[in-house]
Amino acid sequence: MRLERFFLIVVVFSVCTTVFAGNKNKVFLCGFAASFNDSTVFFTDIQEVDSAVIDKNHFLFGRDNYSYQLRDYLTSQGFEHATCVTLWATARDVIEKKYQKLRNKYAVIAQKRTRRKKTAPLTVKYLTTEQFRYEAIVPEGNTVSATKQSAVKTKKTGK
Repeated sequence: MRLERFFLIVVVFSVCTTVFAGNKNKVFLCGFAASFNDSTVFFTDIQEVDSAVIDKNHFLFGRDNYSYQLRDYLTSQGFEHATCVTLWATARDVIEKKYQKLRNKYAVIAQKRTRRKKTAPLTVKYLTTEQFRYEAIVPEGNTVSATKQSAVKTKKTGK
């Protein structure tokens, strides 16, 4: 009887650890893009992605590729050489605090630049979810989704 219980506990534990190793969770993402060649910065809306994967180390799987999605969108819109950052959190209030802190920082920078006569004013643009939407990046066995593969291919070719 004890051996059966022990065996059952071991099986349940091993199943739980494999199931929780890469959970599909609801995460909240927002993006920021700037270029050193231009005085325009972009902010995306806070977006909810349902099938994002958080690995066992509590990192968002493919987090760099979410930034590549934003960069590729901006490149298609004519905003070349953007440096993109994607912020994420599992709770909406946490991401709202990060988003507001970043927006406030660039609002202060914009005010300082408008006071100076020799520098170009900083233009802040906002991308709505109708304009740009993040797509979930999900691992598929040993490979990853097509979105990540195209982002990696773009990164390798340098285009």
